Amino acid sequence: MPGSTNFLVFNPNYANAESDSAYNSDSQRSGGAASGAVFASLLANKAFYQWSMMVAALATALVNKGYSPNDGNASPSTALTNLATVLANILTNADLATIFTSPAFTGSPTAPTQTLTDNSTKVATDAFVKGQNYVAGSSTPQLIQSGTGTGTSVTFPTAFSAAPTVVAVGIGGSVNINAISSTGFTINTSVTNFVWIAIGNK
Repeated sequence: MPGSTNFLVFNPNYANAESDSAYNSDSQRSGGAASGAVFASLLANKAFYQWSMMVAALATALVNKGYSPNDGNASPSTALTNLATVLANILTNADLATIFTSPAFTGSPTAPTQTLTDNSTKVATDAFVKGQNYVAGSSTPQLIQSGTGTGTSVTFPTAFSAAPTVVAVGIGGSVNINAISSTGFTINTSVTNFVWIAIGNK
């Protein structure tokens, strides 16, 4: 596996290396090695150990996900591009197959609101549910419908399970409701146009 045989930890036994406190206060670590200055072996062993440990850990993680990272020493001109390609695919190839399997969302996640006539297995948002015109607080699902009418009868766009309560108001005159059924109602009216609302069991 290239990740475990190509990217190896430098000085894996941490021999002849600075302690953490010495590394933290080392002036060459914070300021860089001055021109012509000696780059102390204790500092070098510490720095190379840290860098190579992180690189080796990343390479091993990539191998565990099915990738084959290598340092490209056989083709140095394309090494950086090849490694960048591997890193770009680390999530899209290896993880997406299971990353959304039964996720446990927290906070306030959002989703697209589907059309109100959708009856598929898509996620129903709060807006979708409220758009169905259910009346809150009823043990029986309720339906509210409204519209404008002309003539002496109205057919509900969606039938109720039983005759609903209907209110009709004439525009410039009176409207008297004669009969109400689960599918519509009839009226006597002195006006041409009226508005109505019906509330009942879905």
